[in-house]
Amino acid sequence: MSTFVRRKSDVSLVSRIITMDLIVKLPPSKDEAKIRPYDSILVVVDRRSKMSHFIPTNEAVTTEELAHLVFDNVVCKHGVPRTIITDRGAQFKSRLWQTLFTLIGCKPYMSTAYHPETDGQTERTNQTLETYLRCFTSFDQDDWFKWLPQAEFAYNNSYHESIGMSPFMANTGQDARSFMLEGEQIAVKYDVPVANKIKDRMKVIANHLQHHLTQAQEWYKKNADRHRTTEVEFKVGEEVLVSTK
Repeated sequence: MSTFVRRKSDVSLVSRIITMDLIVKLPPSKDEAKIRPYDSILVVVDRRSKMSHFIPTNEAVTTEELAHLVFDNVVCKHGVPRTIITDRGAQFKSRLWQTLFTLIGCKPYMSTAYHPETDGQTERTNQTLETYLRCFTSFDQDDWFKWLPQAEFAYNNSYHESIGMSPFMANTGQDARSFMLEGEQIAVKYDVPVANKIKDRMKVIANHLQHHLTQAQEWYKKNADRHRTTEVEFKVGEEVLVSTK
């Protein structure tokens, strides 16, 4: 009798160390189903796999509302993280936030000015996302929230140099299937022009998304390289000045 064995990827969200940050003061983006327009994005990044979620929200979001966003978009999809690292925003410093996540078995940490690397990966993701959205939104930049699901998919299905694969590959063991390859033919029973039109439009959008995401990643890398300093090497016996601050 054969036994089914599920293969686990070497790198996955089971690392459960995630970072969070809010991109705020964006142009208001109105969703007819919401009372308040969106003006912020909650960015959630898994430290190990780089899997990311881009969640539209509002700068006036309460701690309770933010906790619900995390539960619906992170916990329900991946389980309870072991650790959440955030900045020192008011929502993250609140007793409600600290107590709630401690109660469910998650350690909430806040990054500090002395250890900016604790949340550096989210900052890098934020800069890539902001550059990407500027490339793809309307002239008024008031429709950015509509592009977040596609942006998230493109980001998670793109090659990341730091891990040598895409976040989808790191998290599931394979890249996500997007659109059929060029020249690939799929037989359909009926000729439905509207279906073909929608499919073609989705493919055009996907290509544009990937193009602009690649541009955004390249822009960030060039900008980071421009400000990167060469590491100084010291030899045994050399005298150095050490700051005690």
